[in-house]
Amino acid sequence: MNNPKGTRRLSLKALSRLLTTAYLAVLAPMLILSLYSYPAADDFGMGREAHLAFEATGSFFAALGKAFYMAYYYYFNWIGYYSSSFFAAAGPGVFSERLYPLGALFVIGLLHLGVWYLLKVILKDLLKLDRYAVRCITVVTLFLMIQCMPAGAPRQEAFYWYSGSSNYTLMFAIPLLLPALMISFYLEERAAQRRVKYILCLVLAAISGGANYMTALSMAVVMGTFILCVLLAGALKAFEGENAETGARLRMLCIPAVLMLLGLVVSCLAPGNRVRAQGEVGSMSAIKAVLISLHYTLSVCVDEWTGWAVILLLAALWPVWVFAVRRSSVLCGRKYYIPAWIVLLFFYGLASANITPALFAQGNIDAGRIRGLFWMQYALLLVLAEGYIAARIMGKGQAPFEADTGDAGDAKGAGDSFKDTCLSEGSSRAVAGILAAFIILSGLTIMPQTDYFTSAEAVRELASGEAKAFLEESLEREKILKDDSAADAVLPSYRTKPPLLFFGDVAQDPGDWVNYTVQRYYHKNSVVRNGE
Repeated sequence: MNNPKGTRRLSLKALSRLLTTAYLAVLAPMLILSLYSYPAADDFGMGREAHLAFEATGSFFAALGKAFYMAYYYYFNWIGYYSSSFFAAAGPGVFSERLYPLGALFVIGLLHLGVWYLLKVILKDLLKLDRYAVRCITVVTLFLMIQCMPAGAPRQEAFYWYSGSSNYTLMFAIPLLLPALMISFYLEERAAQRRVKYILCLVLAAISGGANYMTALSMAVVMGTFILCVLLAGALKAFEGENAETGARLRMLCIPAVLMLLGLVVSCLAPGNRVRAQGEVGSMSAIKAVLISLHYTLSVCVDEWTGWAVILLLAALWPVWVFAVRRSSVLCGRKYYIPAWIVLLFFYGLASANITPALFAQGNIDAGRIRGLFWMQYALLLVLAEGYIAARIMGKGQAPFEADTGDAGDAKGAGDSFKDTCLSEGSSRAVAGILAAFIILSGLTIMPQTDYFTSAEAVRELASGEAKAFLEESLEREKILKDDSAADAVLPSYRTKPPLLFFGDVAQDPGDWVNYTVQRYYHKNSVVRNGE
């Protein structure tokens, strides 16, 4: 746009709208592809009891009750993470195979909600960053997390296979709401809304404690750090006098933080964990798991997964961060008492903590769902770390930027954006140039490598007919499984195996555990694949 001086400057409002529109267009193929997803493997095992309850009664609540029971059963007989077990047992597919796609839509939707609300509360509500800058940051963060996720099994298990996505992606998304609601409670001035948010904090704390151990440990680090900071501030008498109300609210928030930690302790002490540990192979000591986790963050996330697309998008965000920081009444002129390297080391350690439980229990992070979750948390922390660096560099010793004729618009109240927010001419050119380079390089990359971005692979599977063929084959197999006249089901092998949709198949050996779960789900004497 033209400002009063006649120079060309990029409006953040226009940029946020452009990025949001482009992002939604890119996301659409993923959502459409989910309509072709179909249950596999653990979907039949984890959801069997709820499915049988619904089949016998036709009652949604009977199935839901059975899912709660299965969380209890698994706690004592298989695994301690009670929240993950419940959601895995209560998937849409237990009511009908036709409803199975709702699982992918639900998981993707909750992931967007969790990331959006967390960034909105931290950046806009707490740190008073420009709302359009926050929108740009949020869209880029989601793009990095979803579209730049490593190709293959991580994407399939993170979004389209419900047993994997509900246990990992969903249980990563929901706990993101906990710190966001805690901050929102702290900022809330209306008593009624504050009470509601506090109750939600308690509920989310209990849920987060029972999430998969990767997410639960990461959240425990955050909650533990929060409690430690509050205790330290209290010991230093920082909550006396005019800060008494602040201290009271922060102490109240220690209760859901402790509840989350207690939930994790309850989960870890589950009898089922000991049962499952007897069959685990390749586990390692706790110290070795921590050290390997720190190494993998560098060797896998940074060295292997942080490619040109990630670097370019972070570069495009830098001017947006600088603009937002220089207009923040909270960040400009702020005193930092903790050295920057300690904070950045905390970010690095938090990213590493994500995979420590998997290494401790299994000795590897080979499963796609584990690697997908590893990437998503790393990408989120990477963007936040960039923002922290921008705040330390650009906000140090400066007063909030005052509007002038060169910045086209008058200032609003504290923490809001200018009526017409524009980047500087140099920053506008930089952002435009980087985004143009990103588009060109993306086009050059996805032509020979269609799975470079998640949605590019989704488009390929839709356009080639693979998704449709996969669903048609699945429905043909379903007819065989639902044929009451055939006690022994013989299923043809999948001829079409789209990378984003296909998780696995039954074996030619009728004694295989996958065959057994399918057999029990459909009331068969045996299920086998004919190998053709």
